[in-house]
Amino acid sequence: MAVDVEPAVFWDASDEDFAHRLATWMESVKFVEGDEVGQHGRISRRSPSTNGTSGRKVILNYLRPLNIEAKDTCFTDIYPIYQIKFGRSGKREQGDAIRDYYDPIAEVMGRKVCTVRTRLPADKLPVNAAATFTDRIVSDIVESSAPLIITLGEEVWKTFLLIPQLHVITPVSRFDELRSTGYGVPGTITVAGRTLPWLHLVHPGLLGYQTHWQEVHNRWMNSEPRISS
Repeated sequence: MAVDVEPAVFWDASDEDFAHRLATWMESVKFVEGDEVGQHGRISRRSPSTNGTSGRKVILNYLRPLNIEAKDTCFTDIYPIYQIKFGRSGKREQGDAIRDYYDPIAEVMGRKVCTVRTRLPADKLPVNAAATFTDRIVSDIVESSAPLIITLGEEVWKTFLLIPQLHVITPVSRFDELRSTGYGVPGTITVAGRTLPWLHLVHPGLLGYQTHWQEVHNRWMNSEPRISS
């Protein structure tokens, strides 16, 4: 269950790092482990398999094909606030589990119910991100001194188009066009006097769920991609 934004963008959630962070959190909130009255339950020291899934996908399916190490990569978010989803058409999401299981228990224990924000609709997130976080996004790009910009997913692609300071050029007019042509063909970003190759790829959350995107991305990975800076 999500309680906060991940400690780092695309965190890989190794057991050692997870256990250390968990111990720090338990001490800070005075978590009393046990099943008796006045105690708070038990927490495994092993990182759940659902932690770090995006981080591991990014390393394996995006950085490795480009021969880029995670340690040589600067990561950032266009919207650095964690949000939860609620399910539709019978599919349960985090928001449903929190509402149905966590909140009732919290109320019985006299604790606050969940206050994690509900995720913005996909058409509103880029507009909100550009309006709220443009200065931070531009600053992160400039301060990274990166020779290559990689963005993952349609929402960040749309956000970059809404930031005039980035002076973007993209080979497609709609992100979905990348499913049929131009996937892995870089555009450019010109910022602070530097023109950088900009590679826009599908978000890792869609790999394994949308077959067409998976096939397109697999072809890119197997093509031994190279980007000239």
